Amino acid sequence: MTDAQQAELLQGENVCMICPACQNWIEPLFDKVAHTVRCPQCSHVEARRFFPLFIVTGPSGGGKTAVVPELQRLLPAWEVFETDILWDSGNDWNMIKANWLRIADSLAQRPHGRPTILCGTMQPEDIVNSGLASHFSTIYWLALVCSTELLRERLRARPAWRGFNEELITEHETYLAWLHANAQTAFDPPLKLLDTTGDSIADTARQITDWAMEIWQWEVQQ
Repeated sequence: MTDAQQAELLQGENVCMICPACQNWIEPLFDKVAHTVRCPQCSHVEARRFFPLFIVTGPSGGGKTAVVPELQRLLPAWEVFETDILWDSGNDWNMIKANWLRIADSLAQRPHGRPTILCGTMQPEDIVNSGLASHFSTIYWLALVCSTELLRERLRARPAWRGFNEELITEHETYLAWLHANAQTAFDPPLKLLDTTGDSIADTARQITDWAMEIWQWEVQQ
């Protein structure tokens, strides 16, 4: 095994699975260079895909939910999900986010695997806490942002049952500022900021599509 291969041989970050050969509960060993997964107990090896994962994040009011139908239309060969559709899955948002990563990984392993875009508020620490980062070649981030004034206007216009009082609106303003301040340092690769202040939903979806397709075409050539 070369040094490069050794560098890419990764433990499953405490994410366990049942080995199909020895039936033991294992922490699999992933080799992103050889595109394989190996059982550390019986050394059974299977082929594995490592697709990139695309995450469209941002504060509430940035446009993540609104853009999903248009992205699904523009990217019929992709899987595009709004992560909030699982909001009532036990109220454990850490588990919900981890499950979305499992879904994206599972879709990549199908005979005609498809790349996935997840639209929902996620942070790098969510990926770390899930223990699933090693399941993907790279995780790419894009945040939908807008002016503070427009964000405040959008959130105040929401129905009362959604609970966007002034305290919660301030939290999302703070998160918006954090994204701007940390785009180059808290994300790897750096976070792409897409300002939706003056754009229509269709324009925003086209820009996200261009971003994702450019990366995908580069990835498949590697």
